[in-house]
Parts: sequence; C-alpha cells; structure tokens
Amino acid sequence: MSQFDYFFSLQTLEDCIRWCSEQIEQFNQQKQDLVFLRGFVAAFKAQIHTDILVNPGRDGPPIPAHKSVLVSSFLRNLRLLIQFLNWTKLYDSN
Repeated sequence: MSQFDYFFSLQTLEDCIRWCSEQIEQFNQQKQDLVFLRGFVAAFKAQIHTDILVNPGRDGPPIPAHKSVLVSSFLRNLRLLIQFLNWTKLYDSN
C-alpha cells in the first residue's frame, strides 16, 4: 500500500465518521423536536391552554379557543383584504 493510498483511506474514514456524527446529531435534534411537538398536540387535543370561549350563534354551546389561532386567522384575512384593496385600486386607476 502506497503512502497516497493510505492517506486517501484515512481521509475517507474520517469523512465517514464525521458524516455519521452529523447524522446522529441531526437524528437526536429531530427526536427532541418531536417530543416538543407531541406536547403541543396533547395540549391542543385536551384543550388545556384555551384562552377564551367563542359563542357560535344563539343556541350553540361555547367553543374553547386559543387566542393565537384566532389572531393568526384574523391577520391572514386582513392581509388578504389589503391585497384585494390594493388590487382594486390598481385596477380602478387604469
């Protein structure tokens, strides 16, 4: 075995070890993320952290809701309204 072949095989082995270490770190991070997200799923299903009750009409029972979900929906609709108004203003000016 030449010195070049020996160096090449060591470099390849080091690269393989580095790649395996990176994959293990990535796998462990994904496991931690999954545990974290499972906690959110359990909280939402059990309605543990609901902030408010929404009354859906006159006779319906109140529905537990999360302010963050309602606000994100409101902001999305507001953004769509602003885009629509900008589009109509552009269309009306022509």
